[in-house]
Amino acid sequence: MKLKQFFIVAVKPIRINKTLERIGRLPSKYLLSPILKEQKDINPQELKDQTGLDFQYQYQPNKIGRQKDYFLNQDQYKEFAYKNPHGKVHIFNYQNVNFTLAGSQWEHVPIKNLYKLLLFSRPSLIMLQMKPDQILKGFEYKFKSSKDYINQIVREPDEIMPVGYHEKIAEALQYEKLDFLDYEPYINKERIDYDKIATISYYAKKFNAKIMLADIPALIFRETLCNQLTLPQLQQYFKIACLATPQNPDIYPNTPMNVAYQILPHIFLKRSDEFMTTLIEYLAAKKQYKRIFGLFGNMQSDAIVNLLDNKSASHLKYELEIPKIKKTLFKDLTCEDLVERHAILDVMFYGDVEEEIDIEQQDYFFPETMAIIDKYADPQFIDKTRPAQMRYLHLEMLKKYSIFQHKYYKLGKLKLKEEYMEKANLV
Repeated sequence: MKLKQFFIVAVKPIRINKTLERIGRLPSKYLLSPILKEQKDINPQELKDQTGLDFQYQYQPNKIGRQKDYFLNQDQYKEFAYKNPHGKVHIFNYQNVNFTLAGSQWEHVPIKNLYKLLLFSRPSLIMLQMKPDQILKGFEYKFKSSKDYINQIVREPDEIMPVGYHEKIAEALQYEKLDFLDYEPYINKERIDYDKIATISYYAKKFNAKIMLADIPALIFRETLCNQLTLPQLQQYFKIACLATPQNPDIYPNTPMNVAYQILPHIFLKRSDEFMTTLIEYLAAKKQYKRIFGLFGNMQSDAIVNLLDNKSASHLKYELEIPKIKKTLFKDLTCEDLVERHAILDVMFYGDVEEEIDIEQQDYFFPETMAIIDKYADPQFIDKTRPAQMRYLHLEMLKKYSIFQHKYYKLGKLKLKEEYMEKANLV
């Protein structure tokens, strides 16, 4: 069985890493790798010298001539990646609110360096790029006002601290242990790892700061992709990301979705960047928090600053709207079509789904897809068996695309080996 290749849009992914760097030398080159020295008074120039991180000060967002329909294209993301390959920190005052927006591949950044950045910024609110509906139980997608939504995503550090990490982080930072309330564990397979989440939570607890789960909700992110892309387009992006996964071992978690964020950002990060820019506009206008620190993925602090300069301020209600399903010339999209698309995203999110997934586990591991099935399987309440049929179809699609993911991973690994041998003059 082969993936359909009809109507595939030609895509040239961004290639950031060189062959030798992919073999494992890249992490040591990251500008934030040296551990910062302990010091009571934090001097901005010393912070820059010690980390080598690219800092930008005295930036003021442009408010004249911004366009409503402005969007970032692939070439602009590519420029961000090559110009600031290790990330960038933007420090600026916007409408009398101090912002520090930091973007990097945080898996390569020692937690002491992140903690030093937090001490330097002294935020009362930390924007953490995590999808709130993946963390919060009973997340409500419908809200009466922007304030209601903000109240839902601004949380206490106890709720965000990963289970079992509060003592580990205190020991690593060599600070006193703090008491955290116990909350249910959550699954995090996104770009910011548990160590960084725990560091953010520790700082927030110690200095009485709040944490905002600032990324766009996962269900809206996924519905945007599945409703606006054709199946062949999504299959093509899936193939590109799977082939590139073994070629980018420095990206962690090393899953097709995290790789897609890096090499296809204009597809997989665009909506997220626009949403978080709107959050910053809201925070600047309300002025409830005077000092705000944002922890974002690689390229995304650059993207947000670019959008602040060029895109007209939007509204949270608009940014949280789910686009209508794009109809084709041949047929209307069915629930079966949507289940297949979301199964592709599930495999991209987790990587190769090797173990047999039981139907009883679907709600825990694939809540977004189950929500789609509940929404579209039997909207007229005509056939009560349809949801169960779609759940079974989802399991079959997971098997199908896991086979493709494994196949493409092996091909990408073979290509990497051939490229390395050619560079090393072994062939």
